[in-house]
Formats: sequence, structure tokens, C-alpha cells
Amino acid sequence: MKFLQNFFSNQNIFIPAVRWVLNSYPFKKTATRFPNFSRFLRNRFATNKFISLPLTFLLVSFIANLMLLFEIAEDFENSPVMHAIDNSLAQFLFDLRITTVANIFYYFSLLGSLPVVILVALAATILLLIKKKYVHLIALITALTGTGITVLTGKNYFLRLRPKNLGFYSEASYSFPSGHATVAMAFYGMLFYIFIRSTPTYKNKFRLFVLAVLFISLLGFSRLYLGVHYLSDVIAGFSLGLLWLLSAISILEWKTYSLQTGIHK
Repeated sequence: MKFLQNFFSNQNIFIPAVRWVLNSYPFKKTATRFPNFSRFLRNRFATNKFISLPLTFLLVSFIANLMLLFEIAEDFENSPVMHAIDNSLAQFLFDLRITTVANIFYYFSLLGSLPVVILVALAATILLLIKKKYVHLIALITALTGTGITVLTGKNYFLRLRPKNLGFYSEASYSFPSGHATVAMAFYGMLFYIFIRSTPTYKNKFRLFVLAVLFISLLGFSRLYLGVHYLSDVIAGFSLGLLWLLSAISILEWKTYSLQTGIHK
């Protein structure tokens, strides 16, 4: 829980801006007329409690990302422009494809395949059980199971076919959304979050964050380069995965906060 609180600490560049707004004349004038509302806003933007600014940030991010996912799904069904971009990029990457590079991306993309994800999940489960990180395990399982259910539902609802004659290898399932992109963001993103959370120095936290961004981005791009997904598939997968990642982080931080403050009692 300290990780998110520290992120919204006095050293964060967003905090001076928040304090400037709360101490501004318009806000103070509004506070005199609507004291209950102003008190609510001050509590929402407090940085010393998870249920204040950190939780607000997670909730706003979740809602914004959910709206983005709906927009992508609507564009996929109704937008000729999106279809044109998807087809043009798929053909462009196909024309640029180099067999050696494609083989590298193929083996790298196996990290998002079901057998490998299961193995990584089992290893993570054993490690978290040994360390008695039960809340972390619940959050990780939430990200993984939520991903599996929603990806399967999405594929069988939209029934989108893979790019025709462009795939480096054949895939049997439907295309939208990308399961690899969703797993990369939700499952591996949660694993990286757990590592970042347990890392003591901000320098190493930043390094892990950069590594996480590169890993997730490359896993998504590999699906485009291999010609087994359209751009909208990957973007939708990232968006869907981010929903589950934010949900899992919220579960972890809220439960940790509850245990530390005794709210659960």
C-alpha cells in the first residue's frame, strides 16, 4: 500500500498542482458556499491514505479505460477508417517481415501462450504461498482469471477472423481481442507491479517500470509483426488487460490498507 501512497507523495509533480487548486480563491469561495462538497473533494485528493487520491486515480483510470474499450469495439464493428488502418498496417508489416526477426518474435510471443502463462502462474503461486503473500496471490489470480474469461467471451462474441494470408503461422482462435496483449498487460503487468512494489529504491522501481513497458509493448507488437492480429485487436487487448490490471491493483492495495488500518474488523 505504501507504493501508491509514496507515488502521490510530496515529491510527485502532481501534488503541488492539486494543492494549488485546493488553496485557490475560486475553490475557497466555493467551499464557503458548499462546505460538504469541498470537504469531500479535499478528502478525495488527500495523499496520505489509499482510499483518497490513489483510489480516486485508480477509479478514474478504470472508467476512462472502460470507455476507451467500448469505443474501440464500436469502431471495430462500424468504422471503415479503422478497418483500413488495420489492413494497411498488417500488409505493411507483412511486406517488411524478415524471417529471422519473425522467428525471434515467434518464440518471444510464446510467453503469452496458454501453456507458458500457466507455468509462470504456477511458479508465481508457489513463490507467493511460500512468502505468505496471500493478498498478492488473490490479486494475481483475479487478473489472470478475469483476462481468460473476458478474452474468451470477446472472441466468441465478435467472431473476427485473423488477417488472411499474412500470418507467419496459423492460429485457430478468433482475432478480437488479442489474448496475448491482454495477458501481457493484465497478468505480466501485475507480476511487474508486485516486483516494483517490493523493490526498496525508486531508481530500481523506475528500471522495472521501463522494463515492464518494453516487455508488454513488445509482446503486443509481436502479434502484429507475425501477422496474426490487427492493430485494433492489440489495442483492445491492452485496454481490456489494463482494466483487469487496475482491478487487481485496487484489490491488493485496498486489502492491504484494510489489514493495516483494521477496517476489516
